[in-house]
Amino acid sequence: MKICRLTFAALAEQLEIVDSEEMRSYYGGYLTTNPDGPTDGYDCVYNSCAYVANYYGGGEYGYESGYWEGLYDSEYGNANEGVDAATLYNFLSSHFVVQQVDLSTLSGSLNVPIMCDYGTGSGVAHSVIIQYVDQNSQLAYLYDPTSGGASIKPLSEIAADRVFRIDGML
Repeated sequence: MKICRLTFAALAEQLEIVDSEEMRSYYGGYLTTNPDGPTDGYDCVYNSCAYVANYYGGGEYGYESGYWEGLYDSEYGNANEGVDAATLYNFLSSHFVVQQVDLSTLSGSLNVPIMCDYGTGSGVAHSVIIQYVDQNSQLAYLYDPTSGGASIKPLSEIAADRVFRIDGML
């Protein structure tokens, strides 16, 4: 076997170059040109689904945000406009073992992914993963698959009707 050393320019000619927008469609994090941040994008549910799928082993393409966006679009249409809250449970339950849970029953470190939404103040909800709940201080410690960051929110800001325990993939 012969080893070749290529310059970056020569390597770029031989490999497919993926631009930032296409890369984000695979791995999540797509943001609109609005500088308000991740909550202005419409892929937070798809990123959360990819996170959960990865947690459970991913499947063939399940770890990619774009895969989940494609599924939603084929099932409900208008995937580029985000997930309608009215279809969220049905979408999740057709791909995951999911049950709606009462936020008041969660406490401490959570051993399975709990997906939830919270309001962004602009009439739009943002989907994240709850990692820890402190009922004494009424706080939820969240992981945001879209931004890759963590945050703390009062339980009162979590949409109580959109808290889902996900126990596996179908």
